[in-house]
Amino acid sequence: MTTADRPHEEKLVRLRDMRAMLYLLRFTQGSRGLFGVALGLLTASSVTGVLAARTLGSLAQDGLMKGNLKQSVLWGSAIIALEIASIFCTYFGRRILSQASLASVLRIRSALFDHLELLPMKFFDTQPQGRIVTRVTHDVDTMEGFFSQTLARLLNAIISLVVVLTAMLLLDLRVGLCLAAAMIPALIVTYSVRNPVRHWNREFAIRNSAINAKLSEFLNGLPVIRSLGIEEWSRRDFDTTIEHHLESAIQINRLNSWSRPLIMFLTSLPLALFIGFGGYGVISGTLTLAIYISFIRLAERFLQPMNVISQEIHVVQTALTNTERVASFLVNPTEREELGTADTLEPASFKGEVEFRHVHMAYDSAKVVLKDVSFTVRAGEKIGLAGRTGSGKTSTLALLSRLYEFQDGELRVDGMDIRKIRREYLRRAIGVVNQEAIVFEAPLRENLLAGSNLSDAAVLEACRTTGFARVMRDSHLTLESSIYDQGANLSAGERQLLSLTRILIKNPSILILDEATANIDPEYERIVHEAVEKVMVGRTCFIIAHRLDTLKACDRILVFREGELAEVGPLAELLANPNSYYKQLYDNSKKQEEPVIPS
Repeated sequence: MTTADRPHEEKLVRLRDMRAMLYLLRFTQGSRGLFGVALGLLTASSVTGVLAARTLGSLAQDGLMKGNLKQSVLWGSAIIALEIASIFCTYFGRRILSQASLASVLRIRSALFDHLELLPMKFFDTQPQGRIVTRVTHDVDTMEGFFSQTLARLLNAIISLVVVLTAMLLLDLRVGLCLAAAMIPALIVTYSVRNPVRHWNREFAIRNSAINAKLSEFLNGLPVIRSLGIEEWSRRDFDTTIEHHLESAIQINRLNSWSRPLIMFLTSLPLALFIGFGGYGVISGTLTLAIYISFIRLAERFLQPMNVISQEIHVVQTALTNTERVASFLVNPTEREELGTADTLEPASFKGEVEFRHVHMAYDSAKVVLKDVSFTVRAGEKIGLAGRTGSGKTSTLALLSRLYEFQDGELRVDGMDIRKIRREYLRRAIGVVNQEAIVFEAPLRENLLAGSNLSDAAVLEACRTTGFARVMRDSHLTLESSIYDQGANLSAGERQLLSLTRILIKNPSILILDEATANIDPEYERIVHEAVEKVMVGRTCFIIAHRLDTLKACDRILVFREGELAEVGPLAELLANPNSYYKQLYDNSKKQEEPVIPS
């Protein structure tokens, strides 16, 4: 595991076993009635099993030893009936428990996904994609195994221990105490390995998350790895991550390799000692045969749950470790907590007027990105943004969509403080087209509508407006056609046309184009550019673009320099001024490639 991964993982919520278990059981709310029925049936199963053990002693002493056939048949029938009842109680108890457990796991998955949708953008800026996927999938899978299998076995074992121990003490207090005391070494060993197992399970989970993060990184960077020919380097890097994961797995297996056999031996030892000493007691007359046989049977029933607990301690600790990870994920502050809860205005429509007043913004105390930015945009105006990479262009537009918080100043839309407008209403009024078009694995209709409610005729009319209808015709696509993951069956230009059509269907008042015409193959460059011009009609537009043709359509250009607004003016005016900062940037870029301009 790399040192870069470790700081994120060290922020995990550390929970003691009992607190972690209680946190885990929070998700049983809504199924606690079923859990109660299941526990009642499992308790009944243990009680009937104890009664069967006690009846076995009576069968031996009062039936078989005395040669009383009628009494033997009676006791034997009672044992069979009790064992059958125990089996039925166990079956239905575990079945109901499984249903309640799976419902609890569904609540965990729903809670994680719901929280994922509420997290602010800065969370995703700092967390690798693979780590987030691990939280929502692998960590919950482990908890599902605990709920669906381990929890039933563990509860059954605990109930059996309590019932059997109570029965032994009631049957013969002295012998019961001796047998219970003989189990203490096994309990001590089980408790002593708890912390080491928890530690290495935690390390195993952390390093497994690192593998997924690294794998996601390599998959996303595969084109670069191939083009640079660094497959051998990437393989060594990935192998190092796997070796760290393997180390934790080996440590867990080492603990289990000596602790489990030792615990099984210690739990079996009291039974072996009782058979010897108890048999001597029967021969000497200090112990009746009925009690002797009943205690052997009860000791067996006591031994079995002890072995179950020792075997499941690994799964329990793994589940508790993943509970920490899920808890850590769910305590991350939501976007509402980060951006505030004062947003109460719900405008039915927006004109598109935008005003920045002395806005200061920093992602953290060490990274200030905007300093005293002020400008006003009229409704329907087209504004270009220019400047070097990292000068604050994209951050400015991110503030407009309320993706991040600004620390000082005011930001108004249609004269309203942006912090008082409900974010969902504001974001519906803003359409964003990025350099990389986002396409989902879904039918074309769903990709175009993206939750909107529009007739097929209206959707097809929007496709004709943007030129996407040509793509549909040439590629033989219909609204029912499947689009592959990340739009793999579409070219970059076709994906961008789809994205522009989606924005046209959404019909926003404010349009943000962030390098929307970059990385488009020549065949579709003209079509996409024409589609951009059509989508911009009647809307307030903010455009970050390399292409001179795109910026020519802008009414004014905002030129950013190291987080400050350096210049504002029409493109022609900025280019005509030899002392203009924008003119310097333009001339420098023109030397490298015409007609590319700084962005």
